[in-house]
Amino acid sequence: MSISDNKLAELGLTVFVAILAVFVAWNFVTPLLFAAILAYFSYPAYLKLKERLGGNLSAITICAFFAALLLVIINYGITFTRNEVWRIYLGVAGTSGALGPNMQEIVGFMATNIITALSNLVSKIPSLFIASFIFFISLFYFLRDGERFTNWLEATLPIPRRKKMQIINHIRQNVDAFVHVTLLIGIIQAIIAGVGFAIFGLEYPFLAGALAGLLSLLPIVGPYFLYGPVGAYLVFSGNMTVGIGLLVYGFVLGSILDYAARPLLLGRKANIHPLIIFIGVFGGLSMLGLIGVILGPIILSIASAFFKDLGRIS
Repeated sequence: MSISDNKLAELGLTVFVAILAVFVAWNFVTPLLFAAILAYFSYPAYLKLKERLGGNLSAITICAFFAALLLVIINYGITFTRNEVWRIYLGVAGTSGALGPNMQEIVGFMATNIITALSNLVSKIPSLFIASFIFFISLFYFLRDGERFTNWLEATLPIPRRKKMQIINHIRQNVDAFVHVTLLIGIIQAIIAGVGFAIFGLEYPFLAGALAGLLSLLPIVGPYFLYGPVGAYLVFSGNMTVGIGLLVYGFVLGSILDYAARPLLLGRKANIHPLIIFIGVFGGLSMLGLIGVILGPIILSIASAFFKDLGRIS
């Protein structure tokens, strides 16, 4: 077998093993990717803690912080949902005679879907526990060994060093731009939602702002999943002016941020074409689910940077 044949066989074996590895880990790709994103966000804090506590203890501290935060959010969410559902039930039960048939059907439909969702959630507790375990273990190792992995990747890419550094720097620039713009849009969406709830005299403006900020991380979903149900509930419960006002307020401002400000900021900060973002969002959604909405544009921007820099003359 010639040298070229040996290299070809080695490449084929490497691709085959890589495909097998992806196949084995595919069921846990979502917690792995979430852990990688969170490690990227929290890596500066890890470096500061590492100076005092060391690598292992710093990573454990950050994992414990996010675990405690998650438990607080879950506990608050369960308590809040239980109290609000009970309050709505009492209100509906007290005015059941005054409600029209359409409102009664809507309330029954919502109650049925809530019960179904809770039942499905209970059945998925074992898989959620395993996914959470994978997430926190991955977060620990991404924090502790992330720099080592990056150095290994830089050393093993089979291209000239100058070209390698161009590609890596461009990838970092694109990822940083996407992360920073996404966070900025999320903060603005949170402020807009909180102010909107306060303007229209609705309860829980701070909670609405936090929820809108989290939903804005998903460009297709966005804060519309907050404004839509709340506005529809207000309209069908008889508060039509406030409901329509909230829908117009949320959908107009949310659309401006998601479909005008976001592509403009990304284009200026990282020189990413809007078509890459568009295809990345829908392609990532179809392949990876909701996490793909975030990762799709990042992956395509990395590919764009790789091929653009790879094609330049050294």
